[in-house]
Amino acid sequence: MPPGGTSARPAGDQPHADEADQRQPDPGRALRHYLLAAAQWRARDRALDVILAHASMDDRPIARMRDDLGRHVDGLVEGAVAAGAVREDFASPDVYAFLHMIGAVADRTEEVAPEAWRRYAEALLMGFGLEQGPAVHTTAMTDGQILRTWPVPSTQLPGDAGQADAGRG
Repeated sequence: MPPGGTSARPAGDQPHADEADQRQPDPGRALRHYLLAAAQWRARDRALDVILAHASMDDRPIARMRDDLGRHVDGLVEGAVAAGAVREDFASPDVYAFLHMIGAVADRTEEVAPEAWRRYAEALLMGFGLEQGPAVHTTAMTDGQILRTWPVPSTQLPGDAGQADAGRG
């Protein structure tokens, strides 16, 4: 599914991923625009990951959307690589890995710093060789915020008080 659509809308009602990207005259900017739009969509819709993971690829409309999106991503990547706007070894699987990583950051930081994912998206984009653009909300989290993103040890979960040591001794 393209960024900007929602899983609840029929496929025909979803905006095409390439409409905004095609308006970008530079292949690197088009790829960057797509990556940030898709990352923002994923960061704001935590259920998206679950929905996509459970989508039946045997369903023809879903398979068609997957294939259409894959061709679009392939075209963006090929254009950016050919233009020298991104590392020459950048490939379409990097797009999906980027979205998984940013989704994980967004999920962990949503409660304490909802826009923190943008900072890490920018770092990855720069690592891919995409030029830096004006990024919003890219300040570092505080020590306190980052500590609040860490998993809570099972010994500190509600209802588990004292059970961690039970049976030892």
